[in-house]
Amino acid sequence: MDFPGNSLPRGEERIIQAVMHKALLGEKYASGKILIVFTDGAGKYEPNKIAKAVDGKHHFERIYLIGLITDKDGTEYSYSVLMLNNTNAELAVVRINQDFTDWKLIDVSNAFAAQFL
Repeated sequence: MDFPGNSLPRGEERIIQAVMHKALLGEKYASGKILIVFTDGAGKYEPNKIAKAVDGKHHFERIYLIGLITDKDGTEYSYSVLMLNNTNAELAVVRINQDFTDWKLIDVSNAFAAQFL
């Protein structure tokens, strides 16, 4: 989200800045925690570039990048969920119904989906 008079970078740079902003809070803050970064507003980006750029520079247990893919007229929402792993990213898609009472994980990457079984 851009604010008047304050234009934020796009793509990988924007997401890397968000991760590093939290990483700078230190090991005590990040240890044992999962960082979730919502990527809406970042535009196009390459997750593997982000994974390589932040690898070894934070103390989070895991980092997930989440972004809205589609909104089917308010009847279903699809989100991309990318888990950063060292120098690469694993992808899953989560579909959530209109009243958020049910969801489904689409197995895009077997290793990623196995964590939720």
